Amino acid sequence: MQSYIHPSFYRSKDIFKQEQTNIFHSLWQFVGFTLDLKNHNDYICTEVGGKSVIIQNFHGELKAFHNVCSHRLSRIRQSSHGNEPLKCPYHGWVYDSHGIPVAIPCKSEFSDLDDSALQLLRLEQWLVEICGSLVFVKRYDDKKTLREYLQEEIFNTLENISKAFGQKNDCYEVSIKANWKVVVENSLEDYHVKQIHPQSLGKLFIPECNYSFSNLHSIGTLVHKNQSKKMETLESIFSNRPYKLDKYYHYLLFPNLMLATTQGLSFSIQSVYATSPNETKFKSHLFLSKLDNNTNEASRSQQAIIEVLSKSIREFNNKVLSEDWVICEQVQLGISESEKYGILSIREKRIQEFQKAYISLMNKKLD
Repeated sequence: MQSYIHPSFYRSKDIFKQEQTNIFHSLWQFVGFTLDLKNHNDYICTEVGGKSVIIQNFHGELKAFHNVCSHRLSRIRQSSHGNEPLKCPYHGWVYDSHGIPVAIPCKSEFSDLDDSALQLLRLEQWLVEICGSLVFVKRYDDKKTLREYLQEEIFNTLENISKAFGQKNDCYEVSIKANWKVVVENSLEDYHVKQIHPQSLGKLFIPECNYSFSNLHSIGTLVHKNQSKKMETLESIFSNRPYKLDKYYHYLLFPNLMLATTQGLSFSIQSVYATSPNETKFKSHLFLSKLDNNTNEASRSQQAIIEVLSKSIREFNNKVLSEDWVICEQVQLGISESEKYGILSIREKRIQEFQKAYISLMNKKLD
């Protein structure tokens, strides 16, 4: 099968700009976790399609705004997370839960700042919804809810998975010198496992991925070759975990969120942020399962074992990802010199479906 995407789409500045509107601002985008937004004035700040976005808790209600003050256009938030009122650090303008400035130092020195003028100065508001403990935003309102976008089965599955998150094992980010689509596509096939991951993934899984599709999204599963002693130990400690599976599951939530779990014992949430045509910010969160539906408490002896195994899982995960980053950067170098379409095998069916969805959205005319 021929690839649907021409190499120029992985390097063009014009295409990159179009992606911001047609994809990243028009579809629901994962931005973080409710665990970081529990209290009044808790906030997280991230970038979506080249725009900085604030998600903040206002007395239990989450709101999302473009992170630009309407006075002199300064960034409001400078940190990725924290707890404080929505106040610009430049001149001290404070905004309410509707994005309207409600406290302006020396307000009398401005002319015509009546209620109607303040309404015009409100921050650009984005849509925000949650699925379990996962938070999503969207800039343009097409009246499609997050549940409708993910579709019922995937929404319910993600909700159940996120409720099974226990102890956070790792969180880090890295910059990869490759287009965001290269990074996503690399995660959608197991064809490269034997060559790129012979001492990591290649030792654990049979490289024959089964897959299914739901609208824009896709699911792949892999079978373990054998149960290692580490896995057996984890299985014994987390025998009553709330989300049990017998395989490795990998979800792509189009366009740029990957969620993977090994038998419900550990969970990896990976976000891909397009920073330029030739560079991608990759952020990974790693969680262990809760012990059961009601608690995440372990005995002292169990906790000692969990800490050792957690370190092992982190090191394994980092090894796999670092192997992928190296090859993604090599792919980008090749793409920068090519004008020919690539080809895809049957085992790269998820890439084909990803590319078809991408091209369809890029050809869509927005109002």
